[in-house]
Amino acid sequence: MRISEVYAGAFFKAGDFLDPRFFVIERVECQAFKDGSKPVLFLRGEARQVVLNKSNSMALRDVLGDDTVAWHGRHIRIYSAPTFFQGQSVKGLRVEVIDHQDAVTPPANSPHGKPQSQIPKPFNPPPIDYSN
Repeated sequence: MRISEVYAGAFFKAGDFLDPRFFVIERVECQAFKDGSKPVLFLRGEARQVVLNKSNSMALRDVLGDDTVAWHGRHIRIYSAPTFFQGQSVKGLRVEVIDHQDAVTPPANSPHGKPQSQIPKPFNPPPIDYSN
């Protein structure tokens, strides 16, 4: 038993992502919080959800489109990254889309004791032609 799992809560937080993890979006719902309504990602095979801040919402929208219904079944990577909140450096969640056509099958012994949806191949940009 892990104490962190006993007191995990309903939502993922940055501390849950020591390493990046890969998921499939099941659905997106709008939920009310003390500071207003926010979109919440439900992830395939996960009991906990991800509350999307404006930065993560816009990052997903820019790739997947404005209609969250179209986000269903898309592969994403969630990781922890340094950010600023109220003038303090803190860890925050970051979300990015992983194109499932560029993914490979994860190893059977993937981190966190659960198989992950997909692991991306490294990005190799095309060479730049400076001969002009």
